[in-house]
Amino acid sequence: MTNVEFKLSQANAHPNAQQLLKDEFYWDPTEEAGPFGSDNGSDAFYAFIQWRKRNQDTPPFEFVKDIITRWGFLNDHYEETDPEKIAELVKKDSYGIMARDNALIAVCFGQFVLEGQVDPEMKILAMIALQRQKDPQVSTLFAPDYHQQRLEILNKMIDDLKKV
Repeated sequence: MTNVEFKLSQANAHPNAQQLLKDEFYWDPTEEAGPFGSDNGSDAFYAFIQWRKRNQDTPPFEFVKDIITRWGFLNDHYEETDPEKIAELVKKDSYGIMARDNALIAVCFGQFVLEGQVDPEMKILAMIALQRQKDPQVSTLFAPDYHQQRLEILNKMIDDLKKV
């Protein structure tokens, strides 16, 4: 499943992911709000595939921290939920917040797609990242006419992740 030739599709996913992740946005490489549609999400997912081959027993969050460091962002604020602090982070480093959240979400759903399960720490951190992405300060980073569609996708991912 995790070879270089892996192509993201529902048909290629673990049976657990095939059964739960029915919405098209999960498999659309251009849907920014989906787990694999942003540049950071896609890059993190495909790098995770390669990393996972060599690190079957290592928690996926170690990979996330590593890739965020390689991308040049600080490894912090993964658990931040306070709206005032999120607003400060968006002002200070909006791209870094998006990159961290996109990587967390992509690796979490990526592990599910590849292995049919999710590491408990990744599930918690991805849930926090999804909630943070719904924050009005983060939403301002997107075109207003995309807010509703994006919110619907984020809510669907939260609902589905609860079932994993």
